[in-house]
Amino acid sequence: MVRFGIAFWILSLAFSAYAAAEERVYMLGKVRLTGTTYTSTVFFYAPEVTSLAMCEKEKRGGHYGRWKHYGHYIRKTAGLFAKRVDYLCVSTPTVFKKWHDRNTYDYVYLVDMREGRFEVKEFPSYLKCLGELRETQKQESRFYYCSKSNQAIVD
Repeated sequence: MVRFGIAFWILSLAFSAYAAAEERVYMLGKVRLTGTTYTSTVFFYAPEVTSLAMCEKEKRGGHYGRWKHYGHYIRKTAGLFAKRVDYLCVSTPTVFKKWHDRNTYDYVYLVDMREGRFEVKEFPSYLKCLGELRETQKQESRFYYCSKSNQAIVD
């Protein structure tokens, strides 16, 4: 009986480690105010979307207003700035809290999608994020940028 208990415990630990490292598919909605360095990102998650191919299909449909899983609306801005929205599909073990459009954008992340990986690093301010980014390259790019979000990383 003790051997069964130990075996069960070991299997439970192995399953927990596997579940913790399980990849999630997110569609990033990257919103940039033109003419500025300000970017915000929404990490859309739908449990039904289990592969990058499914995410890409959803993204293509969304360009025509036919969102199936990631339904949302980007509010237009009045004034001098226009919004540019890019959508990117990523797979990551990182878990973000659910997006609510009315929450304040209090989290600052350095988003790194260079070389086929996806990593985010949190910063206390947008300025500190830009400082670290500029230590490695002069300007932001589509795949390496600072961004504000209203979604915390779940530990």
